[in-house]
Amino acid sequence: MVAQIKANRPKIGDKTEEGTSDSHLDDSVLDMVEEILKPGSESNPVADVGLQFRNALMFTILRLTGMRRGELLNLRSEDFDFAKNTVRIVRRADSAGDPRTYQPVAKTRERTFPLIPELMQRIHEHIAKFRNKIPGARKHGYLCDSSFRTDCGLAAF
Repeated sequence: MVAQIKANRPKIGDKTEEGTSDSHLDDSVLDMVEEILKPGSESNPVADVGLQFRNALMFTILRLTGMRRGELLNLRSEDFDFAKNTVRIVRRADSAGDPRTYQPVAKTRERTFPLIPELMQRIHEHIAKFRNKIPGARKHGYLCDSSFRTDCGLAAF
């Protein structure tokens, strides 16, 4: 019986930390993407200023926090605490209030990220000035709608 249990144990891979490679983009590439996504940039592929602002904001949130894209797309305006400069990652699997056909989910446990005050100010500006002008934004409290995936190329991921 002991031999049978040992035979069915998961095998430990031969990979060590030295053998695994950290795949990531260089800071120079990230800086270039951030420059292209800046609102008003001539290289920005999106014509609408509100969408440009939102896309730049979403890229900055991803870059500074390291959260997953599903967590980003699942952010609602009430997840931001402007008094404490924090954002909460909340699991909302199969949410009835989410009108999007592709409902992103947070795969990890709920947690809170501290954000720099400048970023919180930009998030507040987006919510106050631009969010209500995005088509369909009044139907839900999500910071960005599903069109974000195609607007700035997240569909490729």
